[in-house]
Amino acid sequence: MIFRGKFRCNYRKLHDPDAAWGYDSYHDRFVYGHSIHLLSDSKNDLPVLIKLTPANRHDSVITPLLLFSAKNIHQYSFTNAAFDTASDNYPTYRLATDYWKINLFIPLRETTKSSQIKLPRSIIKFTDKGTPVCLNNMEMYCWGFCKDRSRIKWRCLLVALKSTPDLKSCPHHLQCSTSDYGRVVFTKPEWDYRLFTPIPRETPLWEKYYDERSGCERLNKRLTKDYKLDEIKTTGTKRWFFRATIASICIHIDAWWTQLNREKSNTQLKE
Repeated sequence: MIFRGKFRCNYRKLHDPDAAWGYDSYHDRFVYGHSIHLLSDSKNDLPVLIKLTPANRHDSVITPLLLFSAKNIHQYSFTNAAFDTASDNYPTYRLATDYWKINLFIPLRETTKSSQIKLPRSIIKFTDKGTPVCLNNMEMYCWGFCKDRSRIKWRCLLVALKSTPDLKSCPHHLQCSTSDYGRVVFTKPEWDYRLFTPIPRETPLWEKYYDERSGCERLNKRLTKDYKLDEIKTTGTKRWFFRATIASICIHIDAWWTQLNREKSNTQLKE
Protein backbone atom coordinates (compact mmCIF):
# COMPACT_ATOMS: atom_id res chain seq x y z
CA MET A 1 0.00 0.00 0.00
CA ILE A 2 1.09 3.61 -0.55
CA PHE A 3 0.89 5.97 2.40
CA ARG A 4 2.03 9.60 2.11
CA GLY A 5 4.30 8.81 -0.80
CA LYS A 6 6.08 5.94 0.94
CA PHE A 7 5.67 2.19 0.52
CA ARG A 8 4.56 0.44 3.68
CA CYS A 9 4.36 -3.32 4.14
CA ASN A 10 2.80 -4.61 7.36
CA TYR A 11 3.37 -8.28 6.61
CA ARG A 12 7.15 -8.59 6.44
CA LYS A 13 10.38 -6.70 6.88
CA LEU A 14 13.24 -7.02 4.41
CA HIS A 15 16.35 -7.22 6.59
CA ASP A 16 18.51 -8.08 3.58
CA PRO A 17 17.43 -6.04 0.52
CA ASP A 18 20.37 -7.36 -1.57
CA ALA A 19 19.30 -11.00 -1.22
CA ALA A 20 17.17 -12.78 -3.83
CA TRP A 21 15.40 -16.06 -4.51
CA GLY A 22 17.45 -18.66 -6.36
CA TYR A 23 17.38 -22.36 -7.17
CA ASP A 24 19.80 -24.86 -5.62
CA SER A 25 20.04 -27.66 -8.19
CA TYR A 26 22.21 -29.85 -5.95
CA HIS A 27 19.60 -30.00 -3.16
CA ASP A 28 16.67 -29.47 -5.57
CA ARG A 29 15.13 -26.59 -3.65
CA PHE A 30 14.68 -22.82 -3.73
CA VAL A 31 16.79 -20.66 -1.44
CA TYR A 32 16.70 -17.02 -0.43
CA GLY A 33 19.98 -15.26 0.17
CA HIS A 34 23.42 -15.01 -1.41
CA SER A 35 25.86 -17.21 -3.30
CA ILE A 36 29.60 -17.34 -2.73
CA HIS A 37 31.79 -17.89 -5.80
CA LEU A 38 35.45 -18.76 -5.43
CA LEU A 39 38.61 -19.15 -7.47
CA SER A 40 40.95 -21.55 -5.74
CA ASP A 41 44.55 -22.68 -6.10
CA SER A 42 44.36 -26.34 -7.12
CA LYS A 43 47.81 -27.19 -5.77
CA ASN A 44 47.08 -26.17 -2.19
CA ASP A 45 43.25 -25.98 -2.07
CA LEU A 46 43.41 -22.31 -1.04
CA PRO A 47 40.90 -19.56 -1.93
CA VAL A 48 42.44 -16.75 -3.98
CA LEU A 49 39.36 -14.75 -5.07
CA ILE A 50 35.87 -14.33 -3.57
CA LYS A 51 32.71 -12.94 -5.18
CA LEU A 52 29.39 -12.59 -3.37
CA THR A 53 26.23 -12.37 -5.50
CA PRO A 54 22.46 -12.73 -4.97
CA ALA A 55 21.24 -16.32 -5.11
CA ASN A 56 19.48 -15.80 -8.43
CA ARG A 57 22.72 -15.04 -10.30
CA HIS A 58 23.67 -17.98 -12.52
CA ASP A 59 27.19 -19.43 -12.45
CA SER A 60 27.62 -18.88 -16.20
CA VAL A 61 27.44 -15.12 -15.63
CA ILE A 62 29.90 -15.17 -12.74
CA THR A 63 32.63 -17.19 -14.49
CA PRO A 64 33.72 -14.40 -16.91
CA LEU A 65 33.59 -11.93 -14.02
CA LEU A 66 35.89 -14.12 -11.91
CA LEU A 67 38.33 -14.54 -14.79
CA PHE A 68 38.29 -10.80 -15.53
CA SER A 69 38.95 -9.92 -11.88
CA ALA A 70 41.75 -12.47 -11.60
CA LYS A 71 43.50 -11.45 -14.84
CA ASN A 72 42.88 -7.72 -15.25
CA ILE A 73 42.42 -6.48 -11.67
CA HIS A 74 44.51 -8.76 -9.46
CA GLN A 75 47.04 -9.62 -12.22
CA TYR A 76 47.09 -13.34 -11.44
CA SER A 77 49.20 -15.43 -13.82
CA PHE A 78 47.62 -18.74 -14.86
CA THR A 79 46.90 -20.55 -18.12
CA ASN A 80 44.44 -23.29 -17.05
CA ALA A 81 41.08 -23.08 -15.31
CA ALA A 82 38.44 -25.75 -14.56
CA PHE A 83 34.74 -25.12 -13.93
CA ASP A 84 31.58 -27.22 -13.71
CA THR A 85 28.98 -27.71 -16.44
CA ALA A 86 27.12 -24.52 -15.55
CA SER A 87 29.92 -22.51 -17.19
CA ASP A 88 29.64 -24.36 -20.51
CA ASN A 89 28.77 -21.50 -22.88
CA TYR A 90 30.32 -19.91 -25.97
CA PRO A 91 31.01 -16.39 -24.61
CA THR A 92 33.10 -17.78 -21.74
CA TYR A 93 35.14 -19.97 -24.08
CA ARG A 94 35.61 -17.16 -26.58
CA LEU A 95 36.84 -14.71 -23.95
CA ALA A 96 39.16 -17.22 -22.30
CA THR A 97 40.61 -18.66 -25.53
CA ASP A 98 41.02 -15.55 -27.69
CA TYR A 99 41.46 -12.73 -25.18
CA TRP A 100 43.04 -14.19 -22.03
CA LYS A 101 44.74 -17.25 -23.61
CA ILE A 102 43.37 -19.54 -20.89
CA ASN A 103 42.68 -23.23 -21.43
CA LEU A 104 39.26 -24.05 -20.03
CA PHE A 105 38.31 -27.50 -18.73
CA ILE A 106 34.51 -27.68 -18.57
CA PRO A 107 32.35 -30.78 -19.15
CA LEU A 108 29.87 -30.47 -22.01
CA ARG A 109 26.18 -30.21 -21.27
CA GLU A 110 24.06 -33.22 -22.16
CA THR A 111 22.15 -31.12 -24.72
CA THR A 112 25.25 -30.75 -26.91
CA LYS A 113 24.85 -32.39 -30.33
CA SER A 114 27.73 -32.71 -32.74
CA SER A 115 25.37 -32.76 -35.71
CA GLN A 116 24.70 -29.05 -35.16
CA ILE A 117 28.29 -28.14 -36.06
CA LYS A 118 29.28 -27.58 -39.69
CA LEU A 119 32.83 -28.72 -40.45
CA PRO A 120 35.09 -28.76 -43.54
CA ARG A 121 34.88 -31.72 -45.88
CA SER A 122 38.34 -32.96 -44.83
CA ILE A 123 36.76 -34.32 -41.65
CA ILE A 124 34.48 -37.29 -42.25
CA LYS A 125 32.80 -37.20 -38.86
CA PHE A 126 33.68 -36.64 -35.22
CA THR A 127 32.51 -37.66 -31.76
CA ASP A 128 30.40 -35.58 -29.41
CA LYS A 129 33.63 -34.65 -27.63
CA GLY A 130 35.21 -33.17 -30.79
CA THR A 131 37.53 -36.04 -31.78
CA PRO A 132 37.77 -36.76 -35.55
CA VAL A 133 36.85 -40.29 -36.69
CA CYS A 134 38.66 -41.97 -39.61
CA LEU A 135 37.26 -44.18 -42.39
CA ASN A 136 37.84 -47.25 -40.22
CA ASN A 137 35.45 -45.73 -37.67
CA MET A 138 38.24 -45.18 -35.15
CA GLU A 139 39.12 -42.04 -33.24
CA MET A 140 42.24 -40.33 -34.53
CA TYR A 141 45.27 -39.73 -32.32
CA CYS A 142 45.92 -36.22 -30.99
CA TRP A 143 49.39 -34.96 -31.99
CA GLY A 144 49.29 -31.69 -30.03
CA PHE A 145 48.23 -28.06 -30.42
CA CYS A 146 49.93 -25.86 -33.04
CA LYS A 147 50.20 -22.45 -31.38
CA ASP A 148 51.50 -20.68 -34.49
CA ARG A 149 48.36 -21.55 -36.50
CA SER A 150 45.95 -22.05 -33.57
CA ARG A 151 44.81 -25.54 -34.50
CA ILE A 152 44.94 -29.11 -33.19
CA LYS A 153 46.74 -31.80 -35.15
CA TRP A 154 45.32 -35.34 -35.44
CA ARG A 155 47.07 -38.34 -36.98
CA CYS A 156 46.11 -41.80 -38.14
CA LEU A 157 46.04 -44.11 -35.13
CA LEU A 158 47.74 -46.94 -37.02
CA VAL A 159 50.75 -44.84 -38.01
CA ALA A 160 51.01 -42.68 -34.88
CA LEU A 161 50.98 -45.66 -32.48
CA LYS A 162 52.96 -48.34 -34.27
CA SER A 163 53.41 -50.34 -31.08
CA THR A 164 49.67 -50.76 -30.42
CA PRO A 165 49.01 -54.52 -30.23
CA ASP A 166 45.27 -54.22 -30.91
CA LEU A 167 45.76 -52.32 -34.18
CA LYS A 168 48.04 -53.99 -36.72
CA SER A 169 46.34 -53.20 -40.05
CA CYS A 170 43.63 -51.03 -41.57
CA PRO A 171 41.69 -51.75 -44.79
CA HIS A 172 41.48 -48.01 -45.57
CA HIS A 173 45.16 -47.21 -44.98
CA LEU A 174 46.05 -46.56 -48.63
CA GLN A 175 42.73 -44.86 -49.31
CA CYS A 176 43.30 -42.27 -46.59
CA SER A 177 46.92 -41.43 -47.41
CA THR A 178 49.84 -42.97 -49.29
CA SER A 179 52.34 -41.10 -47.15
CA ASP A 180 54.39 -42.91 -44.52
CA TYR A 181 53.29 -40.19 -42.09
CA GLY A 182 49.66 -41.26 -42.44
CA ARG A 183 46.45 -39.25 -42.66
CA VAL A 184 46.53 -35.87 -40.91
CA VAL A 185 43.48 -33.81 -39.92
CA PHE A 186 43.37 -30.40 -38.26
CA THR A 187 40.63 -28.93 -36.09
CA LYS A 188 40.46 -25.28 -35.09
CA PRO A 189 38.97 -23.89 -31.85
CA GLU A 190 37.33 -21.08 -33.83
CA TRP A 191 35.03 -23.65 -35.53
CA ASP A 192 33.46 -24.44 -32.17
CA TYR A 193 35.13 -23.21 -28.99
CA ARG A 194 33.33 -25.70 -26.77
CA LEU A 195 34.15 -28.83 -28.78
CA PHE A 196 37.63 -28.09 -30.15
CA THR A 197 39.51 -26.99 -27.06
CA PRO A 198 43.31 -26.43 -27.34
CA ILE A 199 43.78 -29.47 -25.09
CA PRO A 200 41.38 -32.03 -26.62
CA ARG A 201 38.64 -33.50 -24.48
CA GLU A 202 38.95 -36.95 -22.91
CA THR A 203 42.70 -37.01 -23.43
CA PRO A 204 44.85 -37.91 -20.39
CA LEU A 205 46.08 -34.32 -20.10
CA TRP A 206 42.53 -32.92 -20.20
CA GLU A 207 41.39 -35.38 -17.53
CA LYS A 208 44.41 -34.54 -15.38
CA TYR A 209 43.64 -30.83 -15.31
CA TYR A 210 39.93 -31.30 -14.75
CA ASP A 211 40.50 -33.75 -11.88
CA GLU A 212 42.28 -30.95 -10.04
CA ARG A 213 38.92 -29.22 -9.74
CA SER A 214 38.13 -31.60 -6.86
CA GLY A 215 40.13 -29.19 -4.70
CA CYS A 216 37.36 -26.63 -5.16
CA GLU A 217 34.83 -29.09 -3.71
CA ARG A 218 37.07 -29.69 -0.70
CA LEU A 219 37.37 -25.93 -0.25
CA ASN A 220 33.58 -25.50 -0.36
CA LYS A 221 33.27 -28.20 2.30
CA ARG A 222 35.73 -26.38 4.55
CA LEU A 223 33.86 -23.09 4.23
CA THR A 224 30.34 -24.44 4.66
CA LYS A 225 30.94 -27.29 7.14
CA ASP A 226 34.19 -26.64 9.03
CA TYR A 227 33.62 -22.89 9.34
CA LYS A 228 29.81 -23.28 9.28
CA LEU A 229 28.97 -20.61 6.73
CA ASP A 230 25.78 -22.52 5.87
CA GLU A 231 24.58 -22.17 9.50
CA ILE A 232 25.14 -18.44 9.88
CA LYS A 233 21.96 -16.39 10.34
CA THR A 234 23.43 -12.99 9.49
CA THR A 235 22.00 -10.62 6.88
CA GLY A 236 23.52 -8.06 4.57
CA THR A 237 26.07 -8.35 1.80
CA LYS A 238 28.86 -6.72 3.80
CA ARG A 239 28.40 -9.05 6.76
CA TRP A 240 28.33 -12.14 4.54
CA PHE A 241 31.42 -11.05 2.63
CA PHE A 242 33.24 -10.30 5.89
CA ARG A 243 32.51 -13.77 7.29
CA ALA A 244 33.55 -15.47 4.04
CA THR A 245 36.79 -13.46 3.99
CA ILE A 246 37.60 -14.32 7.60
CA ALA A 247 36.94 -18.02 6.92
CA SER A 248 39.24 -17.87 3.88
CA ILE A 249 41.97 -16.22 5.95
CA CYS A 250 41.65 -19.01 8.53
CA ILE A 251 42.07 -21.60 5.77
CA HIS A 252 45.32 -19.90 4.72
CA ILE A 253 46.51 -19.84 8.35
CA ASP A 254 45.75 -23.56 8.66
CA ALA A 255 47.84 -24.23 5.54
CA TRP A 256 50.77 -22.18 6.87
CA TRP A 257 50.60 -23.96 10.23
CA THR A 258 50.52 -27.37 8.56
CA GLN A 259 53.50 -26.45 6.39
CA LEU A 260 55.50 -25.20 9.40
CA ASN A 261 54.82 -28.42 11.33
CA ARG A 262 55.81 -30.49 8.30
CA GLU A 263 59.09 -28.61 7.91
CA LYS A 264 59.75 -28.92 11.65
CA SER A 265 59.17 -32.68 11.53
CA ASN A 266 61.50 -33.07 8.55
CA THR A 267 64.20 -31.08 10.36
CA GLN A 268 63.93 -33.28 13.46
CA LEU A 269 64.17 -36.43 11.36
CA LYS A 270 67.36 -35.20 9.71
CA GLU A 271 68.93 -34.44 13.08
